[in-house]
Amino acid sequence: MHIERRKHARHKINEGRVWTGRWSSPTVFETSASLVNDLSLGGARVMTSSAPVVGEYLWIRPARPGKLQTLRAKVLEVQAVNQGNYRVRLEFDTSCSEPFVICLLLEAPDSTFLVCDAIPG
Repeated sequence: MHIERRKHARHKINEGRVWTGRWSSPTVFETSASLVNDLSLGGARVMTSSAPVVGEYLWIRPARPGKLQTLRAKVLEVQAVNQGNYRVRLEFDTSCSEPFVICLLLEAPDSTFLVCDAIPG
């Protein structure tokens, strides 16, 4: 029997396009197009071409245009999966909103989100 240890249910995401960003140096904020593999209210697993370091923070937001929520997440694990791509396991600083999850689950073009001041600038 499997005992669920998660606080939040995990949702498999189909083509959940997001932008991820990170500070690659003290003065350079690097962004890359990424795909979400799965998502819960507490974290996500994304595929990206940028290799973050365990313990650093990434900022993640849906790729849809408009007012989008941005979440800060701590990198828990990084796995190289093929040439230049990485599977990254993330834990959000604050719970992911349900509209954020729904947008990625449904890829709804009219989904809107509250703006969040999480991206430093």
